[in-house]
Formats: sequence, C-alpha cells, structure tokens
Amino acid sequence: MENIVVSVCIATCNQERYLDECLESVIGQIDGLACEILIGDDMSEDATSEIVARWAALHPGVIKHFRHARRLGPAANYQFIVTRARGEFIAHLDGDDMWLPGKIAGQLAFMNAHTDCPAVYTNAMVVDDKGALRGLFNNQQPDRFDLAGMLKYGNFLNHSSLLYRQKYASAITAITPPFIDYLMHLRLVEFGALGYINRPGVLYRINSSTSMIVNANEHTRELYWQALTSASGKEPVAKDLAAGKGDFLRRTFFRAARIRSPKMFIKWWCRVLADHTPHRSIIFFSALVGIIKTTCAIAREGVGIAVGRGVSRVFYRR
Repeated sequence: MENIVVSVCIATCNQERYLDECLESVIGQIDGLACEILIGDDMSEDATSEIVARWAALHPGVIKHFRHARRLGPAANYQFIVTRARGEFIAHLDGDDMWLPGKIAGQLAFMNAHTDCPAVYTNAMVVDDKGALRGLFNNQQPDRFDLAGMLKYGNFLNHSSLLYRQKYASAITAITPPFIDYLMHLRLVEFGALGYINRPGVLYRINSSTSMIVNANEHTRELYWQALTSASGKEPVAKDLAAGKGDFLRRTFFRAARIRSPKMFIKWWCRVLADHTPHRSIIFFSALVGIIKTTCAIAREGVGIAVGRGVSRVFYRR
C-alpha cells in the first residue's frame, strides 16, 4: 500500500455554490504527491452530494466521499473524517474556501525543516460571498508562536490553512463536540510552538451563506469562550490568558456595535467579570487598549480608501 503523505479533510454541508472551486484548488496542487481527499458530507440537502460524487468518480482512489445518514454537526463531521485519515500530515479545508497554488508544497517544506513543529498555518486572502477581494486575513506574523501568544491574541489563525502531523490527531478527536477551530489550535500548541507562513495560502470566504459566524454567531461566541477558558489551569500563562479575555471583550464590543446590541456586550462584560480569574486589571486594560487600537485602524483604513490610497483591510491583527 502506498504511503500517504497528506490527507486533506474537507467537512461540508449544503455548499453546492463553492465545492467545485474548492476541490479544483486541491486537485491542482497534489500532482505527484501521495495524497487522499476525505470529504465528510453532513447530510447535505442541496446538490453537494452530487458534486462530490462526480469529483470522486473523476479521481477514484483519491477522493473518498462519506455521506452521513444523519446530521453530525461541523465538529463531529470533521472528527469523523480525521479518524479515517492515513496520511503523515492532515490538512483541513472548509468546503466554502479554496487553496492558493503552492500552499501544500510550502507547508511540507516548512514542516520538514522544523521537525519539532506540530502544525503550520498560512496567511489568507479574504473575499466576500461573491468572490470580490476584501483584504488580508492577518498582518505580518512571527514564524513560530507558543501557547502564551495563542491566548494573549486570541484566534488569529485561518482554519483552512491548517496542516498538522497525523500523530497529534488524537488530540483533536478526543474533544467533545461541539467546538470551534480555536480549541483545536490550543490543543495542538500543547505539543510545541506552531508554525506560520506569511504568504497567503488560502482564499477565505468571509460571511458565506453557510458560515457559522453568520448563522450561529452567539453560539460561536459561546464556543470561543469555552475554548479560551479551557486553558485556565495553565498558571504560567495566567497573565496572557487575562489579556486574551480582554481581547475577547474587544471582539464582542465591535460585534455588539455592528448589530447595535449593547445588551449583548453588557451580558458578556458581566460574565467575564463573574469569572474568578486573577489579573482582572489586565483584562480591563487589554480590552480598552484593543478597542482604541481597532478604532484607530478602522479610521485609518477608511480614510485611506476615501482618498484613493487603496489601503487593504487586515481582518486579524496581533
């Protein structure tokens, strides 16, 4: 049996609008690479299943289609296909995103050069639901970061850029659903500093019709908080955790402002205050500074666009 180098795990549900582009972007860069593509089809009700079946027929032995008879949910669907992955490395891709050329080759080179690294990510280009370019996912990042950085700055990683060593997959499959990608990153960083490639390797679709952030925003926020507070027992990073909670409040503040819901922000402010965490002053300071910095960044970008400077938006700064 051929040794598989990369298992590409794609979790999808009702994503007929995006899947052809998604799968084409993967097939286009695995030529000559021992690779399998595992697609978890979570009881789709549109043409998703037919599209996946067509691609599987075109690439027998490479694309494996798992259509569930009952709805598992995004996290359990992903765990299902991960448990069936045979590759030395596992790559994640959401069904509404795409990979850019050279993504996998660049990450494999990074991992071979950094044998102690459990996982590596890349930057991403952000497009809207119609495919129009909106900006960059991240600003410039260091090429390695640890647990302290993951807590202090919150989730700044693009999930569809994730490539990790298969030997750490059990840390992902052991999580009880539901959960979001941030918890996966926090589990992986426990095995060592994570890697980052600043070149965009993903075309990330913001606010797609199937996005959890769009369709279940408050539920996603709850799962984010659960992921963040799961690190509460790690005392050496207590101050970084407090800063991360401040960043959580910053994110919540701007979401509340966007949907004009002060009650939502007040609810979460009180909940964070009720959490018996040391270094509360760091929480307040981090939230306040973050709100000010984000407001200034938005103002600068807005002015730049208004005067025709072509400023590109950056969605997650650290």
